[in-house]
Amino acid sequence: MLPRPGSLSCLHVVKRCKKKNWDIMNLHHLLRTPKFDITILPADKGRTTVILDTTQYEMQMKEMLMDHHTYEILKKDPTEEKKRKLKALLKPLLSENKIDKQTYNHLIPTANITPRIYGTPKIHNPGAPLRPIVDSIGSVTYNLSKTLAKIIKPLLGQTEYHYTPGQKNRKHNRKI
Repeated sequence: MLPRPGSLSCLHVVKRCKKKNWDIMNLHHLLRTPKFDITILPADKGRTTVILDTTQYEMQMKEMLMDHHTYEILKKDPTEEKKRKLKALLKPLLSENKIDKQTYNHLIPTANITPRIYGTPKIHNPGAPLRPIVDSIGSVTYNLSKTLAKIIKPLLGQTEYHYTPGQKNRKHNRKI
C-alpha cells in the first residue's frame, strides 16, 4: 500500500529493470490516477526512479532558486539579446571565410527557447536535496555548445595538467 501524498518526502523509490514487472506497471497505472499529484524523476546517481509529491518538489525548487548568492532575478528574458549577439559574432566569421555557410546556418539560433531548470533528488544524502540541472536543449547557444564540444573533445587529456580522478601519480598532481 502506498502512503498518502505529502506524508513522506520520497513516496517510493523504484529500481529500473529491463524486463517488464507487473508490480511496476500496476504502480504506474495507479499513480496516473488524479488523486495522486506526483512528479517522477530520475535520481541524481544510479539507475533509480524517484517519485515525489509535486507540491514538495516545487517547494524545494523554489527554495533552491531563492538563494540570491547563486541565482539572480532578471528584469527581462535575455534570450533575444543573446540571439542578436551570437548572430553579430558569427556574421564576420562567415564573411571572412573562417566558417562555411553550412556551419553558419547550423550555429545561427532559430529557436527562442529559454533554458529550463529542474532538480534531481540526491537520494544518497539525508533529506534527498535536489541537484539543479539546466536543460539547454533548443536554446540560443545549444548548437554552438555542441559544435565547440566536438572541437575540444579530442584535445582533452593531451596536456600534462589534465587530471583524472583515477590517476596514479597523485604527488605530481598535488604540486600543480
